[in-house]
Amino acid sequence: MIVRLASSFLALEGDVILKLFDRRFATTIREEREVCPWTEDIEKEYHQFILDGGASKLFTELKANSELAEQEGDDWNDLQFEAYLHHLMLGLYETEVEVYNTLKDLQGNDIPRLFACVTVPNSTCEQTAPISQYVDVPGILLQYIVGVSLSDTALHAPKECWQSICEDAIRIVHLIGSNQARWSDAEDLGKEVVRISEIVHGETHPETLVFMRKLCYTIRNQGHLEEAKNLGEKAIDGMEKAGMGRDRRMMVAMVDLAVTYRELRLMPEP
Repeated sequence: MIVRLASSFLALEGDVILKLFDRRFATTIREEREVCPWTEDIEKEYHQFILDGGASKLFTELKANSELAEQEGDDWNDLQFEAYLHHLMLGLYETEVEVYNTLKDLQGNDIPRLFACVTVPNSTCEQTAPISQYVDVPGILLQYIVGVSLSDTALHAPKECWQSICEDAIRIVHLIGSNQARWSDAEDLGKEVVRISEIVHGETHPETLVFMRKLCYTIRNQGHLEEAKNLGEKAIDGMEKAGMGRDRRMMVAMVDLAVTYRELRLMPEP
């Protein structure tokens, strides 16, 4: 929803987007599960369900088994489903915040800026301690960008602008995708795979060398050329020692490394 803060310690001016992860209005999920819409009576019963320990018990089970809703959800009563929905909304909220933090460099340009995380209380003062974590609504404050959805572009934008708008949307999708792979994660994963391979096989196994080559390629695409060069050289050296000199994968690895070298200006353009 679009809101305007009357007084803000964030020094925000104008309209902002308040996005709430509120189980009470998760109408699509309720319809898919064929569960009754939220009512005030259900809310009162749900609060008592929390006080009786039901929500805490279900949260513990959901954390231990991510497939629980699929396995047992059809047998849940309305109060168990309310607890499940709140658990689901919390997960969606945490995931979205993590995504915005990961894409911090794109905020304000290609995606909205995340201004703040908020909590909307849904419990009275005397209930706060035992109930709040199961009823209070998490949310985020986002930059408001005036525009229309991509699906409605044809209704609002001149035809000559359609292609550039779609191309820009695709560019942003690619930017977001490229930011998902982080060098530190890739490096840690690569080292762990090599370590396990050496424990199991007593040496670096050929399949691990192929993995290292693929990892080198991924790292290069993320712009970490020096790291890609080092890993690529190590992979090729290991392939040679493993007798993979005539293997097609060896040739591919050498091509990948050649491209990386060229990008580092260590060899001329062909």
